Amino acid sequence: MTQRPKYACRACEDGVIQAPAPARLIEGGLPTEATVAQVLVSKYADHLPLYRQTQIYSRQGIELDRSTLAD
Repeated sequence: MTQRPKYACRACEDGVIQAPAPARLIEGGLPTEATVAQVLVSKYADHLPLYRQTQIYSRQGIELDRSTLAD
């Protein structure tokens, strides 16, 4: 989770200022860098096939299709 604090200055006329959100790894996508890293480490370092990763995520209540992980 990214925290972006809001700052305000009573003497300034700009009002409330908030830092821009950081760019996403996949533009317009929901997965974070941590999610993509987890899938890649499981696949290539742990030699865990995508269908098994899909089963693991479904036990945790996360419905991910194998084709989504492959993309």
